[in-house]
Amino acid sequence: MNKQSYGPLFESAATAHFNGKPPSQAHSETSKEAAAEIEIAASTLRAQVFNHLRGEEGGATDDEMQVSLAMNPSTQRPRRRELQLKGLVVDSGKKRKTRSNRQAVVWIVSAAGWLNRNPDLQRPAQRIWMPQK
Repeated sequence: MNKQSYGPLFESAATAHFNGKPPSQAHSETSKEAAAEIEIAASTLRAQVFNHLRGEEGGATDDEMQVSLAMNPSTQRPRRRELQLKGLVVDSGKKRKTRSNRQAVVWIVSAAGWLNRNPDLQRPAQRIWMPQK
């Protein structure tokens, strides 16, 4: 099977884009429902991830962010990916071990991220209550 048959799952960061809405898998109704449910909170959650990285001089792995923010991996990772697609966070080129002793990318705020004046990303991080199903 060639790369193109897999579709957007394997898009490079250079060709991918962020349309402002939480991503979902086109083939999955539950994925679409989850994206719709989190859309209201996504900007605040994105701000939490962004502000956490701004405060981490050496950057952070997804695992470190999840622990520090007490955020579910299925919530944190998409928010970091959205920031990456916006060009606000980048791979530092470094790796660190996770709690499971595996190597993981260390993410840092990009030059564009430091210059960003978006008020949604500059507000203080706050915890969001998410209803449990």
